[in-house]
Amino acid sequence: MFYYRLGVIREISEAGRINGFPTIDHPEATALVLAKRANIKNVLSENKATISAIELEDFKDIKIWTALEVIREAIAMGLLPVNTPSDIKRFYAEYSSDTGHEFRKEKLDDAIKILK
Repeated sequence: MFYYRLGVIREISEAGRINGFPTIDHPEATALVLAKRANIKNVLSENKATISAIELEDFKDIKIWTALEVIREAIAMGLLPVNTPSDIKRFYAEYSSDTGHEFRKEKLDDAIKILK
């Protein structure tokens, strides 16, 4: 009922249905719609349907960040104490160990290249 009160389901469902996108889970749909309405530029999600939603005209100005992008931005802003490529790799390894979340090697390599 909560999601229907916000009008989230109707808005995201219509955009997705019109463009043939897969169904997005309610919490991710809520995040996208609220980001759009509040002019928030970034949403955190690992959900492939949510990541695909930025191809829809209604959500094109929103960036979907995965944990990898959040960590990369924290490093770039100096919020995490890493100075060398090996420090960066060690931090991602610690994150993976703590969360059980593994990053694809090519995505991790790309993130490290950006930070060098």
